[in-house]
Amino acid sequence: MKATHFVALCFTAVVALPAVACSSGNPDSSGSPADESEVADPDGKADGTTKPAFGTYELSGSPASGSAALALLVLKSDHTVHGQYAPSCLTCTPGHFDGTYKFTKSTTTSRRYIRIELPSNDVIRYEYKLPSIGKLKLRKDTSSAWITMAESSDHWCAAASDCETQDIIHPMCVGDFKCEDSSCSYQCGICPIIDCAAPPEGCHYEGGVSSPCDKQTCGHLVCGECDPSECGPQLGMPNTLCPDGVNYSGPTGKCLKQPSGSCGWEVLSCPDTPADCRTTGCSSGQYCSFCWGSYACIPDGAVC
Repeated sequence: MKATHFVALCFTAVVALPAVACSSGNPDSSGSPADESEVADPDGKADGTTKPAFGTYELSGSPASGSAALALLVLKSDHTVHGQYAPSCLTCTPGHFDGTYKFTKSTTTSRRYIRIELPSNDVIRYEYKLPSIGKLKLRKDTSSAWITMAESSDHWCAAASDCETQDIIHPMCVGDFKCEDSSCSYQCGICPIIDCAAPPEGCHYEGGVSSPCDKQTCGHLVCGECDPSECGPQLGMPNTLCPDGVNYSGPTGKCLKQPSGSCGWEVLSCPDTPADCRTTGCSSGQYCSFCWGSYACIPDGAVC
């Protein structure tokens, strides 16, 4: 009986071992399990991990129709974010979102996330990987499918302030960003700011003219017309086409009241046109940049 009892105990121990072995394992090795526990991932490389760069990312390749894949992602340095989904059909309007984001990391696995918080208090999480420079792989935490996005040279914007927070490389000159057709551009030179809606009392702006600095300027100041006799003889000056090929200079034949209250013949002047590469342009393979005190054409990719 004693021998039989000893054998039974040994058999029980052998059978129990596999059960213990199956209870252990790596939670990161079974596909894409739930991974709800996360903490903030500090900016920079203090933890040895590079974070996605600020800028505009576009989906690489064409998504399948109806997939509603993320087609555009804009990460800004003020930690606001803009995203657009691929349209669900050829004629559909793409969905989009705006919110704030932060980088987080799992407390139980090696996963890194972009956590997006929307004004509605909804949260979107994308696991991310950086396979190469300028590439960003994303997986929504509710999906097992990965998409690849590439950093775009065409930076998205809704306003010029969106351009200032994407670390965009621009010519080394004093200037500012502009947002046109949802795309950022940089313009060298500081343009004068004129409030066209607030002319001096009793006057108004007339005949807006095109200018290299802005698409449209206020035009010339008109403070009412006088009787031609109050202006004296006509000036007899010629009208001349301006260097910009659009505007004319010379008398208009109008006797106008000046802001000082006196009357005089209206004479148009050409808008200021800089005689440099801002107006003449540059050859193929070059761009116009402020360099050593003046504007000059320098090779693409070069920095003055």
